[in-house]
Amino acid sequence: MGIIVQRGQISAISAPDKDGSISCRLGEQAVKVHRDLADKVANGDDVMVAGEMKDQTLHAMALNNFSQGMSEQIDCTNNILLMGIGNILFVFLGIIGLQGISGSNIIDSVELVIAVAGLVLAVIAYRRMVRIIRSNNIVKYVEL
Repeated sequence: MGIIVQRGQISAISAPDKDGSISCRLGEQAVKVHRDLADKVANGDDVMVAGEMKDQTLHAMALNNFSQGMSEQIDCTNNILLMGIGNILFVFLGIIGLQGISGSNIIDSVELVIAVAGLVLAVIAYRRMVRIIRSNNIVKYVEL
């Protein structure tokens, strides 16, 4: 699943969903604009968006609005926090689980499972953050 880039004029903007994101059309392509970017577009704006395709809809992670002269990306703060939580779980529970402090194999096993889950959480958050930053770099520096 790679990053898809689309450029065109925004049309048919819908009212914000319950999560604050909006749906619109970019040429013939259906686009879902994240709530962090929703106030950066208006009908008729010439934009370039980059994101991931899900269910025949482009989910924008970054956009460059040529009409308004701005470039924005989704806020990465939540991903940074998830990476931190995942790393803390991995390091602390991994160390405790490997030392076998509790004296119970079941508790040690649970600690190691939570530590691995923390590592998986950190990796997923890191990958998402990298995709957001790559999308932003594409809309800023690539000419279509």
